[in-house]
Amino acid sequence: MNAKSVIRMGAGLLGLIVVMGGSTVWAALGPSMTRSFTNSEPFQIFDEGPASLYPSTVTIEEMPGLITSVSVSVLGLNHSFPADVDILLVGPAGHKVILMSDAGGSFPIDEANVTFADGFPPVPNSAQIVTATYSPANWGLTADIFPSPAPTAPYLIGLTNFTGLDPNGDWQLYVFDDALESVGSVNNGWELTITSAEVLPELSILHQGQDIQLAWAASATGYVLEDSLELTDGPVPWSVVTNAVTVINGTNSVVVPLDQSFRFFRLRK
Repeated sequence: MNAKSVIRMGAGLLGLIVVMGGSTVWAALGPSMTRSFTNSEPFQIFDEGPASLYPSTVTIEEMPGLITSVSVSVLGLNHSFPADVDILLVGPAGHKVILMSDAGGSFPIDEANVTFADGFPPVPNSAQIVTATYSPANWGLTADIFPSPAPTAPYLIGLTNFTGLDPNGDWQLYVFDDALESVGSVNNGWELTITSAEVLPELSILHQGQDIQLAWAASATGYVLEDSLELTDGPVPWSVVTNAVTVINGTNSVVVPLDQSFRFFRLRK
C-alpha cells in the first residue's frame, strides 16, 4: 500500500499519514508577512544621463522567509518626454528587472505615483502615464544600456523574477534618460513592498522492509519530529519520536519500525 499525505496546518506544522510504507513528500509555506521600505530622498532626471541619485538604495534587514511578491512605487514622478526614461530594479542577489523603458510616448508625466506590480495592465506604450498600478514593460526595439555602476544586460521583465529569493540586502533603483531635450524628477523617492513567507521543510518518508525512514533538511533548525496513532477532529495526542537522528549530507534521517497499520508523523516548531 502506498503512503498518503494529509495537511495539518498550524504554526510551523507538517503532517503525514503513513499506510504500511510507500513514500511521499509534502511541503508548504508558513505565515506570510508584508512590509514596505522607502527611500524618500528626491532626485533629478537629467537630460541624456543618469539621475542625480544613481542608484537610489533601499536596504532590508531581518525580514524572514523567502519572497512571494514584490511591488515598486516611484513617487512624484515628472518627465517632459517619458519615452526617454528607463527604470531598472536590482535585487540583493543581482537579479535585474526593467520596470519601464520606452513607455509613455511624448505625453508628459505630472507628479504621478507610479506603482509597478505583476498582473496589471502594462505601463502604456504611447499614452499618458498617470497615478496607477502597471505591470512592468519594455517597449523598445533596441537593447537598453544603463551606464555604470548599474549592472550590464541582459535584463529581465516581470517582478516574479524575485520570487523565492531572500529579501534581505540592498535593493537599487537606477533611473536613466537615454535621449536629448527632456528632463524630469522623482520628488518623493520610491517605495518597495515585499511579501515573504517561511518555507516549511519537506518531510519525506521511505519504506525500508519493516522500517520507515523519515528525512528532512538539517538546515531546518528548531523542528521536532512527532508521531501519533490517530488523527481526529479533536485534540490529537502527539509524542516526540525519540529514535536517533542521523545527519548525512545535510539531511536529518530517522529510522522507525513500522509496527502499526496507520501511523502519523509531523514536524513541529
